Amino acid sequence: MSKYVSHPGEIIPITKLIVKQAKLKNRLENNSPEWEWCFDLLRKTSRSFYFVILGIHPDFVRPIAVFYLIARALDSIVGANPNEIRLLQEYGNLAKCYNSLKPVEQRVITDSIKEMGFGMNEFLDQDIISLAQYDKYCYYVAGLVGINTIELTIATKVCAPFSIPEEAKRSGCNSARLLLQKINIIRDIREDLLQIPQPRIFWPKEVWSKYAEKLDDFLLPGNKQAAINCCNELILNAIPHVFDGISLYPNVSELTCRNMIGISFTMAVAMLGLCYNNEKVFTSAVKLKKGETAWIYDNCTDIASFMRLVKYYSCKLKVKMEANKEKRMELIKKCIKKCDELIRAHGIGK
Repeated sequence: MSKYVSHPGEIIPITKLIVKQAKLKNRLENNSPEWEWCFDLLRKTSRSFYFVILGIHPDFVRPIAVFYLIARALDSIVGANPNEIRLLQEYGNLAKCYNSLKPVEQRVITDSIKEMGFGMNEFLDQDIISLAQYDKYCYYVAGLVGINTIELTIATKVCAPFSIPEEAKRSGCNSARLLLQKINIIRDIREDLLQIPQPRIFWPKEVWSKYAEKLDDFLLPGNKQAAINCCNELILNAIPHVFDGISLYPNVSELTCRNMIGISFTMAVAMLGLCYNNEKVFTSAVKLKKGETAWIYDNCTDIASFMRLVKYYSCKLKVKMEANKEKRMELIKKCIKKCDELIRAHGIGK
């Protein structure tokens, strides 16, 4: 804990998170071999998601774990790290876990993966040129995950059906997940450009071609400002998804599922502010500190606290935008106003 001495406010949240994670691990004891394999691989492929889902309703842990790993396996076919290679090689274990789920849970997962597969195949040899293609690609790899995660919560009877129209529900779920996907695409640009062989880059050419002849130019010191301006434009493109996610969140009826969504969403909003006008996106790894992540975990506990967190990080982004003399301020102001409205609606002062 010595490295947190200079940030004493992070010590308590980190300690609480460590204790909580240790308790959550006990929930996985006495599982069958294939489920032991499932949760072990989930932890190794995504530690953050692993601990988020361990805290959700017990009836939802297994369906969402299987859904995540099948989606990860699908994505890994075109390029896999060692854990993902193991996932593909030992896929029989995952099939056993899937077969043990209820038919209604299997149907939601199967329908989603099928559509994801068709969509990803469409972009297999196709570069992302336009913003419309960018949104469509993100829908297939992330939006469908958001939509069908909510469908799974309803199918398992963990959450009540939404009281809003089906089209509005799908649109909101898709948009909220697009935020998470887009910030990952923005944040990972340096790592992707430096990787050998270089993977496909998903920054839309419609945007980056305004600032450089080729994407690799953004890593050159002389192109620093052009790279930052391009990054800022992509962040502005993602801000409408913040508003949609805020609006959708109160419709999730079950507390642990709402917290699962809220934690991931809040971290994405925080990353928008961290990446905005930040040259480090092109020079080093940009990520939230462990202490800050733990603080978000500790404070995202209900609708009002979620709204306060999103408002806090939206205000931080607004300050950076104002300092940069950003002209397109309407959307971030709209997000902050929506947070205030929902805080008041739930009877809690600002």
